Order: sequence, then C-alpha cells, then structure tokens
Amino acid sequence: MQPFAEALDLSFALVAKFDGTDQYARLSDILTEIGYTYYLLGKYEKSLAYYLKAHEYCLKVNDPV
Repeated sequence: MQPFAEALDLSFALVAKFDGTDQYARLSDILTEIGYTYYLLGKYEKSLAYYLKAHEYCLKVNDPV
C-alpha cells in the first residue's frame, strides 16, 4: 500500500504544479496515472472520476483518445 500512497502523493503534487497552465496533455497523463493507481487499489469510482478528468484535458488538445 505504501508505494501506491507515495505514487499518489507525487502525482497530486504534479497536478498542483501544472494546474492553471496550458499543459493539458501533461495534466491528462498525470490524471490518467492517478486513475490507474486507484484502479489497482480497487477504488473504481475514484478511478473513473480521474479518467474522466483526464479525458476532459484530452479534448482541450484535440486528442481523440
């Protein structure tokens, strides 16, 4: 569980760093990693929420993912 907590801490720090910038692709990647981490933890609703946030950023850069 500890490696997941550390991964989430680092990811949330990166989101805070890039939030409010035009680095939409980077934010999408970070949010996708957060979603995947929650998926691995079995927290599927949280996982989906972060995947959906990541998708919003994909749309901002016209990424059809």
